[in-house]
Amino acid sequence: MDFGLIGYWPLEGNASDLSGNDLDGTAQNGASFQAGAVGQGLYFDGTNDALVLPSFELGGGMTISFWGKIQQFQNWDTIMDFANSSTSENLKINMNDAGSEVREMVFQMKTANGDRYVGEPFWVLNEWVHLALTVDSNATIRLYRSGSLIATESGADFASQISRSQHLFGKSTYNANHTKGMVDEIRFYDRAIQAREVAEIALQGNTAPFDLNASSPLSIAENLPIGTIIGEFIATDPDAWSTITYKLSDSNSSNDNHFFTLDSNGTLKTATVFDYESNASSHTITVQAMDELNATTEGNFTVTILDVYEPARENHTVDLNSTVDLEMIWVEPGTFTMGQSVTELRSLSTMLP
Repeated sequence: MDFGLIGYWPLEGNASDLSGNDLDGTAQNGASFQAGAVGQGLYFDGTNDALVLPSFELGGGMTISFWGKIQQFQNWDTIMDFANSSTSENLKINMNDAGSEVREMVFQMKTANGDRYVGEPFWVLNEWVHLALTVDSNATIRLYRSGSLIATESGADFASQISRSQHLFGKSTYNANHTKGMVDEIRFYDRAIQAREVAEIALQGNTAPFDLNASSPLSIAENLPIGTIIGEFIATDPDAWSTITYKLSDSNSSNDNHFFTLDSNGTLKTATVFDYESNASSHTITVQAMDELNATTEGNFTVTILDVYEPARENHTVDLNSTVDLEMIWVEPGTFTMGQSVTELRSLSTMLP
């Protein structure tokens, strides 16, 4: 991930640039290093804290990448602003002023022919979200949220490829619109990185799904048709905007997965008609839960087959003066059904006169 890398600030207790380009930054006004998305990150108090990076050329084809965590929604908070002045050559990332739990991310890119914008619901209060913005050689802007592409904006105009006088995180070049929250793992490239590279970077701060379980005991009566629902699987993923899909995993070759199907939403169904008398009374399956960045967890689960009473003959009338084999199955007080047992009850013929 070093090809085209302009600068890389992991913010592990300092604002040093680890790209080899000597672009060390400065944490200002008490901005502090705290637990971040990956190791440590930099906290802004929303009043006057900021991260100042030195000037470097950015424009044309490029990538902006970092983790952000907003801890208080204010009005038009600015996470990043690179500019010569408050209205000159801006590359700016802020948020709109509507929403109590989720706010839209707004990217402003000034060009010779006017401003270009991209905006989508993005920041989740008190949650880490990875942002990647790319501008390719065709001037197409792509926005990725925690590794997933969520917006594409075609156009013909680029930002000027220049060194701007102010490179700020945590506030705008107005010296206002301060952000209360954190940033981590800041990267800039002089090219549009590919989707797989975005996912690779986002994966570093991603949490794999965990606590995979069935929502209820997994059991099913014999003789039910193919496609009968047995139960649901659920897993936990604390990452904002995460999506979990489920499948039967073949990592355990000794399992009984072929008897079942598992929908991507976690619904387990039968793929055969079970017969308690001729099949095993329980089956082991392996279930995998996967998030949008392909991080996984697996678990083995047992499905129990329940026996159902099956008389050899349907209910019928017999002459009690003759010699017959009887079984008695209570239906309600005072009545019983007579038939010939297969496996459930023994013959009662020796009990008759």
